[in-house]
Amino acid sequence: MKRTMISLATVLALTGTVAPSAFAATSYPSSYKDIAGSFAQQDIVALSQKGIMHGYSDGTFRPSQIISRGQFLAYFFNLISTFTGVKPVAHAQYYADIPPRNWDYNYVGAAQAYGWIVPSWIGVKVGGHFNENYRASWGDAASFVVGMLKSDQLMPNMHGLAPLAWAKANGLFSGIPLLENHVYLDRASAAVVLMNIYNYIQKLQNSGGSTSGGSTSGGSTSGGSTSGGSTSGGSTSGGSTSGGSTSGGSTTPAAPQGATLTLSGNPLIQSNATDQLTLVMKDGSGNVFNYGTAAVTYATGSNNAFVSPTGVLVATQPGTYQITATVDGVKSNTLAVTVVGPAAGVQLAAATNSLVVGGSATDLITATIVDAGGNPVTNFNGTLEFRDTMGQLLNASGVTTNDLTGVQVVNGKATVSIRSTNQLGSTDTITATNIIPAGSSTVITTPGGVASANVTVTQVQQQASSIKITPASNSVENNISTEDGFSIQVVDQSGQPIMMGSYPLTITVSGAGTLDPGTPTSTYYVGNGNAANEVMGNIWSKQGVAGPITIQVSSPGLQAATATVQSVTVGAPTALRLNVDPTSNSTFAAGGSGSLFDISAVDANNNPVSESSSTTYTATIWQGANQVTSGVTAQVVQGKVLVSGTVAGTYTLKVASSDNLTAGMTTFTITAGASTKAVLTQPSGSLTMPITSDTTTLQAQLEDAYGNPVDQAGVPIEFVDYIHAGSDAATIGGSTTGTVTALTNGNGIASTTFVGTQKLGDAWTVGVDKVNNVSVPVVPTMISMVQEVPTSLQVALQDVVTYGGNSAQYLHSTSYAQSGDSVQVSISALDAYGHPSSNGDTLQITLPSGFTNPTGLTQTATNNVYTAVLPSNGTLTFTVQAAQAGTFAIQAQDLSVPGQSLTGTQSMTIVPGTAVKAALFDAAGEITTSNPLAVTSNVPVQVWLKPIDSQGNPVNEGPNGMNVTLSDNGANGQFRLDSPSGVNVTSVQITAGESVIPVYYVNANTGNYVLTAN
Repeated sequence: MKRTMISLATVLALTGTVAPSAFAATSYPSSYKDIAGSFAQQDIVALSQKGIMHGYSDGTFRPSQIISRGQFLAYFFNLISTFTGVKPVAHAQYYADIPPRNWDYNYVGAAQAYGWIVPSWIGVKVGGHFNENYRASWGDAASFVVGMLKSDQLMPNMHGLAPLAWAKANGLFSGIPLLENHVYLDRASAAVVLMNIYNYIQKLQNSGGSTSGGSTSGGSTSGGSTSGGSTSGGSTSGGSTSGGSTSGGSTTPAAPQGATLTLSGNPLIQSNATDQLTLVMKDGSGNVFNYGTAAVTYATGSNNAFVSPTGVLVATQPGTYQITATVDGVKSNTLAVTVVGPAAGVQLAAATNSLVVGGSATDLITATIVDAGGNPVTNFNGTLEFRDTMGQLLNASGVTTNDLTGVQVVNGKATVSIRSTNQLGSTDTITATNIIPAGSSTVITTPGGVASANVTVTQVQQQASSIKITPASNSVENNISTEDGFSIQVVDQSGQPIMMGSYPLTITVSGAGTLDPGTPTSTYYVGNGNAANEVMGNIWSKQGVAGPITIQVSSPGLQAATATVQSVTVGAPTALRLNVDPTSNSTFAAGGSGSLFDISAVDANNNPVSESSSTTYTATIWQGANQVTSGVTAQVVQGKVLVSGTVAGTYTLKVASSDNLTAGMTTFTITAGASTKAVLTQPSGSLTMPITSDTTTLQAQLEDAYGNPVDQAGVPIEFVDYIHAGSDAATIGGSTTGTVTALTNGNGIASTTFVGTQKLGDAWTVGVDKVNNVSVPVVPTMISMVQEVPTSLQVALQDVVTYGGNSAQYLHSTSYAQSGDSVQVSISALDAYGHPSSNGDTLQITLPSGFTNPTGLTQTATNNVYTAVLPSNGTLTFTVQAAQAGTFAIQAQDLSVPGQSLTGTQSMTIVPGTAVKAALFDAAGEITTSNPLAVTSNVPVQVWLKPIDSQGNPVNEGPNGMNVTLSDNGANGQFRLDSPSGVNVTSVQITAGESVIPVYYVNANTGNYVLTAN
């Protein structure tokens, strides 16, 4: 029975929703702890209040946490249920990895049954794997929406677009920031998309069923013109009108005399991306004019692009499109938009095309991925290779090399640095080549071969350019006249110290200090073979004088320099301060040289203060509230702290002093080192699979030498089945050779499929054989096939309405049925893996009084006990009729499992149906032959007249105008209304809203009487 949205959605909130509690505790606190400032904050709150999305029991929503395909589908089902009342109830198992015990079995099964899942759109097959744990993509979300609209015959003209392009054009992904991942969804982005879908469906209802994208609003005309009259592709290419006109079609208010129309938007977008165009009308005086609901027509000059009535541009093919808009006869300017195609090549650029010789200067080389027309492809991610003819590429450790492979390309760009040489006049050629998209192993090629590009950098002579002053500290105390140092260098055009020549430097010190030995000006020389090319000098603070001490240095022909040191009056030390040493960095790779921090003391005004030479320090390392005692160490040496370690993470360094100053704190980060191995994380140990389900996923994580996960994409990992017991090797990644290579994703994880033989006793030993084409020790994992043995019984009930013509109010409900409805009973014997399993087991089924007329069952000597043989597919299905109102449980017991008794139970509430007749009741129930009314001579006895359904259940509200004739089947008694002495009647009319009418029966003769109401 098909249920369309429009017919069911006249009232928006028919029922509550079912929460996907398996992945999020159903919690909505007054305010989530972690959504303040999130771009999705309002949508998260709104959806939570509607019961569509949920947070976690600890009061968080976790907006940046990824969301899986199954999780998004469950939330999407909650959203649609808000409009339709459709319940997530599965009729069958459609996918091998979604068995009945899975948390999302009902969601996936119902969505498949309703047609909301179009398998080919998300790359799955019915009977195969749904891949519920895959990260939900934009394409998944779009396919569910379009599938739902098509299933309910609500889908507008899609203009030949794929579901994702159509969804983008209709604003279903609007509101997600540009910096967000525009391929996959996290929980925050999912909230934005779900709210956009919610608003779209509301708009769809309010317009009577039409949508944007060229279809008319309700199909009506307004003001004499048909709204949405023209559609994309309606005319020949070169003058195609795209998107039609806006709904409503009204041309009032008219455009003013001399009006101008300005169309603006991004001049460069990606193929199949969308862009929101802006249209502004101004009158003859330059004032913005609101043209209200006037018809807007867009032209793109091609059938490969269209603009929706809301001004969203979508192009399906690369190229440059000339877009215009017309409002009430006023035509806009022409907006040229270039649509970028798929990646087809690369361009290289150097920050500077010349480097100063000497081996110190560096240059940044940037590779930009472009399409066939040379336009940047900003949504490209993957890897490429840099090559250098002079071997001056810098690797992650700062060592020069001539080749860097697997360099990450993020959002269409990759960078690398090169270092200068000592070969004056030489030309260094850098090449970018072997470009591989993420998730692929295929190198991008052009008609001329592998896509590549070159850039050259020339080594030029060093020339003195300017002066550089480096004070030893930012401040110096003036409690007494105190000495502080500084250094001076002459640097070349790249900022590197000059290696030749001699330069006179005039140094002047002014303000709150003097130059050593107390003179304001002095002349020094730098050069003359000084290896450091550096002059060291000293300044002295003036006692008691606070303020800046200014150091000025000049030399003929060079750019002068100025530096400032503050002279401060300091108090007693109050706290410690930690600063990363100038020779170090607060981030280092696991197993590396570590980070060095300087310890200093400050006063209450944060001024540096000298500590006593007898002061000692103690350093500790923390993560949150926990002190770290292994994997990371801190060593105090001569007023400094050296931290080192092998466990990646971000840590807090705390240093306390023996004089009890406030502890100094800072953070440092240990990153993963270079990848040296890969560890099989799925399966994480020995795996047994039932012979009816022989497919699983092999997954390996890149790690460094210390076991830290390495987030590196594009690294080839070779999976291998190197030992197998039985007749056949497994199929890995579609290959029967026993090996397959897969590339890592952005998280450093490579995945492939494993398919066994469905032969009992077969077993395989699998592992990772090579990482980046280098052999690594194999850590074996055993996979073996086993015979399924049922370990549990699952009973499921579902109202399917085939009896009595009652309403479909409870259709597909698993909790309620209406009396008279047909209820489908499914009993499944499940093995330990959740798969249906049977060896011809005999089931004993106990039916309570609420269910009658079972089909396909054999009744035993006991009236309400039946038997049936479980079919080979492991699931027995039959129907019963809901009869007596109340809550009843059906129980099944497997009698064929030796040594154990498997039992499954499921209950359902049966509600009364529609009133079809009436009956008389006493305190013991309906008055019938088996329950006659006992009467004493001439003593009126109170009974009650009630409307009942087809199964004899009293109904709370009778129909209007039901006329009931009362009878005692010729026993010559009398019926009285209202009271024992009331008016004698032979019939009673039940009006709307009445559920019970008191009636009195009296007879001259003592006896038991059967009373009827017809």
